[in-house]
Amino acid sequence: MLDLSKHDLSIAAKVNKPKTIRVKAEVIAPAESSKLLASRHIPIEQDGWVRFDLGYVKTKGNPVMDKVTQINIQIGALGGPEQDFQVLIDDLRKIPKPSKGKVMFQFDDADITAYEQAFPVLKENGWPGSVAVTPDVINGEDRMTEEHMREMGKAGWDMMGHAGPILPKMNEQEQRRILQKVKQYLNLKGHEKGARHFVAPRSRVSSTTLSLIDEIYETGFLFGGCPNNAQHPSNPNFIARVQGPSVRDVRRILDVAEQTNQLVVISYHRIEHGENNVPMSEFRKVVDHVKEKDMDVITPSQFIDGKSS
Repeated sequence: MLDLSKHDLSIAAKVNKPKTIRVKAEVIAPAESSKLLASRHIPIEQDGWVRFDLGYVKTKGNPVMDKVTQINIQIGALGGPEQDFQVLIDDLRKIPKPSKGKVMFQFDDADITAYEQAFPVLKENGWPGSVAVTPDVINGEDRMTEEHMREMGKAGWDMMGHAGPILPKMNEQEQRRILQKVKQYLNLKGHEKGARHFVAPRSRVSSTTLSLIDEIYETGFLFGGCPNNAQHPSNPNFIARVQGPSVRDVRRILDVAEQTNQLVVISYHRIEHGENNVPMSEFRKVVDHVKEKDMDVITPSQFIDGKSS
């Protein structure tokens, strides 16, 4: 019997036939009627070994985490016609977790709604957030300005690195150039804390991309569809995010993360009506749900520096 009352699980996977893969795990605690389901998306270009936390997305019954009797791993391909794929799984590990879960709010592409809509709402609650900044769009139409960045930075927000191109489509030298350029821009503009973090464009990474993010930054974020370990993620350059527009899914994952003391990173683009966007009313539903949780709302910098809100 395995005691996971004070630990999360991490695992390593390698996709030999590149395809977007979802790795699932059932944690039976102690019977089929009481279990947790973990799930993680692996992007299509990621064809080398990668380690990640098992983030819980659903529960059944009332799992007793110090009485885990079985762990079942399931793997499936996502999207397109059914094709053969091969995935290797190895090295299941226990990693310590904290006594309280955490939440991050992240807003991509320096969209103006991050400043005009999200910033005031989070400020009402005394919470910080973070913005994924693509340097080339700053001061552009419907984008934040450098003055907005300074104001938000002074309020405790992280201005993180981001870029436009899909990095795995480029060679290593070009990827390195882009990653370094983004970091240099943020440092030059006085956002040294936020410059330690990077959000992968379109959540697309290869082994080369991850290696470069690990070399140049301290954390990397991308869509994974699940929470993470909330103390020391097993792979800081591969931290999973969940999509804010999926309000029902986000609230369910927050409920599970509060129970299991994990980290939920919620990502947004525009706060307005429209495809792939989220209206202000729906954004507030998530904010109000977080208010009901016994979880700390933090930035990536607070996370790695060991400071909670």
